[in-house]
Amino acid sequence: MRWALAILISLNAVLFLWIQFGPAHQGREAASRKVLPDFGDIRLLEETAPAEAAETGEAEALPAAAATARARYCGELGPFPSRNMAEGFRRKLARDPEARVGIESRKGKVDIGYWVMIPPLANAKEAQAMLKKLRRAGFKDLWLMRKGEHANSISLGLYTEERYARRHGNDIRKKGFEAVIVPKQRKGRLFWVVFSGLGQDALEALEKDRLPRRATLQKKTCARGSAEN
Repeated sequence: MRWALAILISLNAVLFLWIQFGPAHQGREAASRKVLPDFGDIRLLEETAPAEAAETGEAEALPAAAATARARYCGELGPFPSRNMAEGFRRKLARDPEARVGIESRKGKVDIGYWVMIPPLANAKEAQAMLKKLRRAGFKDLWLMRKGEHANSISLGLYTEERYARRHGNDIRKKGFEAVIVPKQRKGRLFWVVFSGLGQDALEALEKDRLPRRATLQKKTCARGSAEN
C-alpha cells in the first residue's frame, strides 16, 4: 500500500506543477510582455494650436490685426465761428453709431470782418508816400492806420465776408500793389466738435471734407470716453 500512496502523491505533485507552469501560464506571461503601439508624444488640440501659432508668429500677428480693426479715436475739431456750423460737422460724425459726439463753446477771438490792407510800412513817411500812390491809381476808400498793431498800414476796405475781401485784394494786386487780408476780431465764443469712440471710416471721411478756415482736426487713438454737449 505504501507504494500506491507514493505514486498518488507523485501524480498530485506533477499535476500541480503542470497547472502552475504549463501552457496557460505561458500565455499569461506572453500577454504581459505584449508591446503597446508607440503613438509618440500626445498633445490635446487645445495645447497644439497655441504652440504652433507661437512657432509661426501667428500668435502675435492675429491680435495686432484685430486691434487695428477695433481702433477708435477721440479728439476735437474746430474752432467754428458759430454753433450752427459746428452742428453740421457734429451730425456727420454722429453717423457712427458707436461714437459719442458733442459741441463745446470756449472763449476766444471771433472774426467780425476782414480788412483789405497794404502791410505796415517802415515808418510814417513811407506810409504817406504809399497813400499818395494809391490815390493816383484811382483808389478812394483809404485809411492810414497810425496807431496800434497795424500802425503804418493802409486800409482799402473792411468786408463782412472773406470772399469779397479776397476778391478786392486780387484787384489791388493786379494794379501792382501788395495787399493782404487781415481778420478784424473781438472777444467772443467759439465752438468745437468733440468726439470719442470714433471709427476709422468716419475719421477718414472727415479728413477728406473741406474744413472752414482756422478749423483743424486733433485726434489720437484712445479708450472710449464721453463727449460733452
